[in-house]
Amino acid sequence: MSASAFIAGNRSDVTPLRTVRSAFVIGTSFVVLYVVLAWIARFYMLRPFAITPWNPSAGLSLAFLLVFGIRYWPALAIATISTSLLLRGMPAAPYTQLLAPLTLTVGYMAMAALLRGPLQFRLSFDRLSEIVKLAAVAAVGTLLMAAAYIAVFRAIGTMTEQEFGYIALRFWIGHLIGIVINTPLILMLLPPRRWMHGTPRRAAIRETVWFIAGAVLAVWIIFGPQWSDSYKLFYVLFLPVIWVATRHGIVGAIFGIAGIQLGLVIVLINTHFQSGTAVTEFQFMMLALAIAGLFLGMVVTEGRSARLALGRSESRLRATVETAPDSILTLDRDGTIIAMNPATARIFSYEENALIGLNVLRILPELEFLTASSDAGSTQGVRRDGSRFPAEVSIGHTGETAADLRIAVIRDITRRVDATRRLAEQQAELGRASRLAAAGEMAAALAHELHQPLTAIRSYARAAQIQAPAGGALSAKIEKEAARAAAVVQRLRDFFRGGNSHLEKVNSAALINGALEPMHDTAVAQGITLNSAIDRSDVVLLIDRIQIETAIRSLVHNAIEAMAGMPDGRRLITVSTLSQPDGWVRLSVADTGPGIAAVMSDRIFEPFATTKAAGTGMGLAMSRSMIEAQGGRIWFESSSGTGTAFHFTLPSTALDEAIT
Repeated sequence: MSASAFIAGNRSDVTPLRTVRSAFVIGTSFVVLYVVLAWIARFYMLRPFAITPWNPSAGLSLAFLLVFGIRYWPALAIATISTSLLLRGMPAAPYTQLLAPLTLTVGYMAMAALLRGPLQFRLSFDRLSEIVKLAAVAAVGTLLMAAAYIAVFRAIGTMTEQEFGYIALRFWIGHLIGIVINTPLILMLLPPRRWMHGTPRRAAIRETVWFIAGAVLAVWIIFGPQWSDSYKLFYVLFLPVIWVATRHGIVGAIFGIAGIQLGLVIVLINTHFQSGTAVTEFQFMMLALAIAGLFLGMVVTEGRSARLALGRSESRLRATVETAPDSILTLDRDGTIIAMNPATARIFSYEENALIGLNVLRILPELEFLTASSDAGSTQGVRRDGSRFPAEVSIGHTGETAADLRIAVIRDITRRVDATRRLAEQQAELGRASRLAAAGEMAAALAHELHQPLTAIRSYARAAQIQAPAGGALSAKIEKEAARAAAVVQRLRDFFRGGNSHLEKVNSAALINGALEPMHDTAVAQGITLNSAIDRSDVVLLIDRIQIETAIRSLVHNAIEAMAGMPDGRRLITVSTLSQPDGWVRLSVADTGPGIAAVMSDRIFEPFATTKAAGTGMGLAMSRSMIEAQGGRIWFESSSGTGTAFHFTLPSTALDEAIT
């Protein structure tokens, strides 16, 4: 066998040995204590039944089985048999010497099993229900034990039939008092930390002295002057018990009742009461005092525990409310604010507690309409400076009557609303980008499809010019415009496909005249005067001529449509240039139309933004893209009295030379 296995085997043998040794020590200690308590309580014993008026060993027996378990019944059996042999004082039949004590053992075992089993008795003894369980089981259990115990002696002729009831009563009340008073005391003593903490030591000593003094005074009033029957003044003992129970709850009641019982026993022994009836009367009074004191002490303890739990709950709730990021208001029936948390002051920009006493409509003017329809919803809050913000409000009620309070939780949802708006804008922008991409693809496809028909038109126009020289001028125009259209389509296809621009040197005057040449007939037909104003005719631009001509024509076309409803004499379009010292040239297209609506000012250059019923919203967007592709920028100035002017910049060759 290995060394580790040998050690492990020895350890497994040591554990049961320690358990047996511990059980032996516990059982032996119980037997000794049981016999000592029975011997101390031997006064006024009813012989030969070993029945005493106060039986602390009964309370010890039940507490012993409750704490350590029914498996310790042999120790209890040894204790009861030993006490019976030592205290009975006269020989009895051998089976009686065993049967009567075993009757007590079985009775205590049954009560302990009932309490710890179906009744779920708590050893902490901290609820009113535990007193009810203990008192009820003890009353019924000791009554059955009394009947069985006395029946054993009746069977051997130790008593007459007439004595059975009286002796059984003495047994029952003695054991019941022993359990009611001493079992709670022992359960309280076993975990000493429960009753040793709480009250300061000096205060505990002082109050103990006061209690002892009060109890001694009460006992002296009952037994000292002898002005009346002692048991008639027993109610005086309730005063110190009530005081200690209200001061210290169940702990004070248990110790106080035990102390008064001890004092009462000492007095009764020293006064040499000869009447068993008088002792029995004191027993019943002591039982009533004990049960009343226990109930009062437990009610006080439960009340204090409830207040402590309520205080802790209120502390947690207060901490939650004070640290909550949302505003929390307590409102009365009229909507007056009676409490607010720190977040309210922060959200509404008030000092702490500044809103208390004011009506909630001051900061939530729409709350009245909200509460009339539902208990939650969105509204607007008003800060101290008058600014408004979106808020989400939830209303709770503390009860069902109209006089109960309401709790309003307000959340500032400004960030949420802004995030939602930004998301909507991004989604709209994404939609526009998708449509613009689709439009680019469609434009490239159209450019591809239109290129061949335009080439055919040019060929037919050239053939017609050869066959009919008389109509050569018209055919030449057709061929020229077809060639221009083919070039525009080709450049747009290249631009939308890859953003390519074919830069070339173009005279600014030639650019303007070439762009406006096909627009004159349309302008004249609409009663519009189309002018050009070129500041310098020698300025040469470095641009994609086809793209810029397309942008100019688009701007002029928009101006013609904008002045369709203007009166005659006020229809004028001017295309002008202005050379700038930095090498840029500003081109302007100005009209005398009604101007651009304010609602369109911020999105006039966005794709698909249009006020025309049949417009696509792509003209200005395409113009901006083509101008920015040349390195320029575009903007506008609009007024309802003077019309609209679009300005854009283009680079000149002077700028290119300065850079290179």
